[in-house]
Amino acid sequence: MLKVYMLGLLYFDGCEADERHVYAPDGRLWEPLHYASFFIYESLINNTTNWWAEARHVHPIEVTGGGPPHTVQVIEFQVPYPCTISFSSQGAAGLCDDLDTKLPKLKRRMNGQDSDFVFNPATAETIAEVTMAGGEIRPRRFNSSGIVEWAITNDIPVVITATRKDGGGSRSIRLNAVDAEVVFCNIHDVFVEGTQKGNSDVLKNPNANEGHIDLFRKLNPNLGNAILISSPPTGQVLPLAPITNAFLQYLRAKAHIEGETPPCCKGGGIVGNDI
Repeated sequence: MLKVYMLGLLYFDGCEADERHVYAPDGRLWEPLHYASFFIYESLINNTTNWWAEARHVHPIEVTGGGPPHTVQVIEFQVPYPCTISFSSQGAAGLCDDLDTKLPKLKRRMNGQDSDFVFNPATAETIAEVTMAGGEIRPRRFNSSGIVEWAITNDIPVVITATRKDGGGSRSIRLNAVDAEVVFCNIHDVFVEGTQKGNSDVLKNPNANEGHIDLFRKLNPNLGNAILISSPPTGQVLPLAPITNAFLQYLRAKAHIEGETPPCCKGGGIVGNDI
């Protein structure tokens, strides 16, 4: 089984969509910089992988618990250009656990009045648009924030394909195994102290709320002076089962996940917490 853990500033269609997607707003020039990336064990990567070399980074991560401390190599595959992304061997569509009530909603606030955030994929500035065809989708709690678990029953090793929206071709990540864990997130660089700053000329709304949630302005270029807020979920979300993924353990141990989740769904919102 393939498990994809999704967190950070991500926007979900919702369970009722004919074809489910998750969208990562483009944070390459935001403040702080945000990166849409896949984090995968180096041992799972097939040597036919042809991802962009400049967007592939190796991170040694120490794992503790469940045995003697040891170091694993985790590869970060950043998405360097606006892309559509698909997974192979996705199996049949299964449970989608009510994303509309179990993830916080993104709202638009103007003159003290809240309304649903309006999202149009045709005009949104995204760095990654992932199709989730098949599998089971469940929102989970992770520390004090949120995560979405996408589980796919597959019988052949997975291929993740990113196709540039500007017609510049495609690249892929090929895995050696059928059973694997992949982390997909849109976050600032957690491997440096603090958060990196982006281009100082980036246009930021002076009335916008503080915090990373403001990156979702990229999904609607017509917000004007409105600010974005996150309303809490109304449904009960179960905790994530004990994890073995080294990157998620690293995030938990380093307390990179902070505050209340600002995640999303159909009708407005985001997924996971910004880290």
